[in-house]
Amino acid sequence: MQSARAALINLLIAAFLITALVWGLKPTHKELIFAGTGIRDTLVTAKFSPGAGLSAVFTNNDSVGYAFYVTPAGYNFYSDSDIVRSVLKSATTPEQKAMALWRFMTNWTRHAATPSFTIQEKYNPVMMVNCFEGGFCDDRNAALANLATVAGFQSRVYHLRGHIVAEIFYDNAWHMFDADKGLYYLSPNGTVASVEYLHQHPETIAAKTKELKGIVPRLQNRLSAHALAGNVWVSDYYQYTYRGCNMRLYLNPGETLQFEVTPAGTLANLINAEINPGSGPLYQRSGKYFAHTSWQQLNADSVGMYYRRYFPFPVQQFTIGMDSGGASVPVAVYYSSDNQHWYYKGVIAGYSKLSFSTFSTDGSNFTFIYNIRFVPLALTEYNFNPAISIETGFTFSDKLFFNNPRQAFEIRPVDAVGSVGVKVWQMQ
Repeated sequence: MQSARAALINLLIAAFLITALVWGLKPTHKELIFAGTGIRDTLVTAKFSPGAGLSAVFTNNDSVGYAFYVTPAGYNFYSDSDIVRSVLKSATTPEQKAMALWRFMTNWTRHAATPSFTIQEKYNPVMMVNCFEGGFCDDRNAALANLATVAGFQSRVYHLRGHIVAEIFYDNAWHMFDADKGLYYLSPNGTVASVEYLHQHPETIAAKTKELKGIVPRLQNRLSAHALAGNVWVSDYYQYTYRGCNMRLYLNPGETLQFEVTPAGTLANLINAEINPGSGPLYQRSGKYFAHTSWQQLNADSVGMYYRRYFPFPVQQFTIGMDSGGASVPVAVYYSSDNQHWYYKGVIAGYSKLSFSTFSTDGSNFTFIYNIRFVPLALTEYNFNPAISIETGFTFSDKLFFNNPRQAFEIRPVDAVGSVGVKVWQMQ
């Protein structure tokens, strides 16, 4: 009995150590490094010591709402056209511009699984760099092709054997760029080669091996050779959705927005450094948005009361709370991402909370638009006005804050009114 118990304890210790090595330990110490009130437009610099994390909290203590966005220092990631202007500000020739777009998508995103595998939001360059921070070959190269289209180029996405790449048209020719493997190839005339040329001249890919250092880059090159040797065709599936979207955040008075990143473990970072050599350290991300309203401030229809919101980051979790101030009227809660298909989530009453995820509700990994419906299960008095809290959990790119070249981020206003309070902690 004791030996079995000892074996179980050793197994739990080993599991803990492996988890810590891969995902790291949650920081326990917080140090305030920035605090400001009444902020509308400012630069926050946060050069952290190795292994540190970040917690950035935005609170609207003003009497009016505040619309703003967060972007890496020296860049503007608000919309697709803003990204293009930021990336191409020092490029002049078509080839320089195409190379700058490829380098940006290679270094500012990473090869990694993301919350979605079935919908096209990741092909949108705005969502790729602000929300998901990475994906597989179709995601990153489709985002590159679509960003090139915004920049004024003709672009397209090529299916290879087990792989997908982007092509950009300039100087009267097509040129292949692979943001996922971080590769491109030169033809004999010194220009970036096309898919068709590489398909017919595999020796060009083989020659690249001599230039590459390290096991992973050479393996990536061999995989490219295998992919380009098979059947190749152009696909129009990868045009992105939500064209013209932006990263506008809006906080009503009293609302709070929190972004938190913690370092991944040593093993995860070693693997990431090999697969994504230019993307920087690997972090776990956790975002929370705390909204508050009252029963009488909700929208009303023939069914009941409802709350509707569009959020620029992908929302995955919800916690709904009610403070009825002594009244005990039970209220049924329903959720919908399209305002057509509604899902019953449970009942809240008195001082209670209800939590659920988008995946457990309708099978989706996240949503940008959500509707919460509240239906009383008993008659309410005319003065029934409980406080409603809606906490949403979301994901985002840590490169928005400090995992970027200047280790800094900027807060920029969208409208001419309002301000926000900001506190930033370093976590170790």
